Amino acid sequence: MMSFTVCVALFSAVAMASVYLLDRFMAEETYSRASQPMVISSAFALLPAPLLLLCGWQMPPWEAALMAIVGGLVITVANWLYFNIQFSEVRDATEIACYESASIVIVITMVGFIHLVFGGFYETIAPHQWLGICIATLGLIFLKVAEGVRSFVGWKHRILLVCFMVFGASYEMLVDRAEHIAGGTALQSFVNVTPFYWVGMFSGVGLLLLPKERRAFREQWKGIRSAWKLIVLAEVLALVAFATALYAYAAGHVALVAMLTGCIPIFVLLGEVILRRFGNFSEEVFPKIRMPLRKALVVCIVVAGAVLANMQ
Repeated sequence: MMSFTVCVALFSAVAMASVYLLDRFMAEETYSRASQPMVISSAFALLPAPLLLLCGWQMPPWEAALMAIVGGLVITVANWLYFNIQFSEVRDATEIACYESASIVIVITMVGFIHLVFGGFYETIAPHQWLGICIATLGLIFLKVAEGVRSFVGWKHRILLVCFMVFGASYEMLVDRAEHIAGGTALQSFVNVTPFYWVGMFSGVGLLLLPKERRAFREQWKGIRSAWKLIVLAEVLALVAFATALYAYAAGHVALVAMLTGCIPIFVLLGEVILRRFGNFSEEVFPKIRMPLRKALVVCIVVAGAVLANMQ
């Protein structure tokens, strides 16, 4: 049974890594603006909601529902930052994956601040988790240096990455709090609050209310429609990655699952190397990785720190 859980956790990491690589490819080949994948991703958010009715969905307390909706709104902002990073001149799918995996750095910092200011929180932070965030933070700092970049280039890009990490961490805390308020088993609370989280995510479609974005979407529609298979694949993989990670946490040991699902940046880096080596892709889609072994070592440091910080 444990071996099956290991396979599920690894599959979750590989599936999410594939989403990063697909988004990087489509940012160059399918879309003309960051708002376009944002709208499509938000529109897909409500599609799996009816499936939860088969899982015994029950109406949660209104506080949990409201917090889940706010969590959906916050992750929508994080997604907006994510797609803008994918469209930036210094984008790097592996780097983005590292910052998302290291969002636990912000989570633990927020929880520590709450403990310090308000004198308590419903979760506690162990010493080894503080060590983990120090390791992950150092890894993020040296991520570009590992490629031979020794100056602080692309400062706007760095700010976007940090904001992406902050909003991602805020979403995690809001949804975690919503599930805590909902009560019941971990699976049941997740099933009960998730539809409200998806309602919040659907707000991203509102970008089409802006005339400029609506006009750009209409002009690009032919190219978007021609890539519908890749778009559906990316959205399905994201849903599968989310669902399999949830199953793995429910069925396996949290430390083991955290280690395996936290390997997303490693699989993204490996995928970039393979696609760059054997695929017919331009430099704009998958830029050449300078000093790949050194970068791989730093990515592993980021992952190790994030995994250590995730362990309860």
